[in-house]
Amino acid sequence: MRRTDAADRRALRKYRQAVADKAWSSEVKLRAGLRCERCGKGPGGLAAHHIFSRSLKSVRTYPPNGVCLCNGDHMFYAHKYPHMFLDWMVIRRGQPWFDDLNIKANTRKQVFTAADEPKIN
Repeated sequence: MRRTDAADRRALRKYRQAVADKAWSSEVKLRAGLRCERCGKGPGGLAAHHIFSRSLKSVRTYPPNGVCLCNGDHMFYAHKYPHMFLDWMVIRRGQPWFDDLNIKANTRKQVFTAADEPKIN
């Protein structure tokens, strides 16, 4: 049985998003030197964590919206204590980084281009 054109388009969109997500994850991990940015563990057992939800298209694949964490820090620190985690991120990357990210996260369309990317200290 042949799938409909609409189903083909959905499948293609899902595939393209998976490719973009994988590229984003790799970029976040490589920028961190394949080490957890909180405790320094690595290079195995790492996760690329979104600061603002991946459901927000405007920052889903924006590299500054990611942090590389070991699996322990990802589950325990980032998800169990998100406010403390966000405070740590602002201290680590600075208020201007957070302000820029917050603006992009609250923009409806995807606005990221490589030229937009701020330098991380």
